[in-house]
Amino acid sequence: TVTSEPRIEADGLIVDLAAHRVLLDDQEIRLTPIEYSLLRALVINRGLLMTHRALLTTVWGPEYADAMPLLRTHIANLRAKLAAGGGGKNFIRTDAGIGYRFDG
Repeated sequence: TVTSEPRIEADGLIVDLAAHRVLLDDQEIRLTPIEYSLLRALVINRGLLMTHRALLTTVWGPEYADAMPLLRTHIANLRAKLAAGGGGKNFIRTDAGIGYRFDG
């Protein structure tokens, strides 16, 4: 189920889709365009499992469908930025061998 919410809030995290901004505990989190695209895909589908392939094709395109190291690197960077700003909160859950989900 895809939602068109312009602003998604969860546990101190605000993803303002309309403004292209991410705030955590009222502090702006600066994300790269790729990190933002990953977070956007995850929050729009919050609670739902997004497979590695689905995230890769959504963010990078179909030619990257099997680029797992690329995805892991960017997810790790995104997690680090969110954890640093949110006192160690983990918003992205891993379903081992399958994909990721936004857990907020």
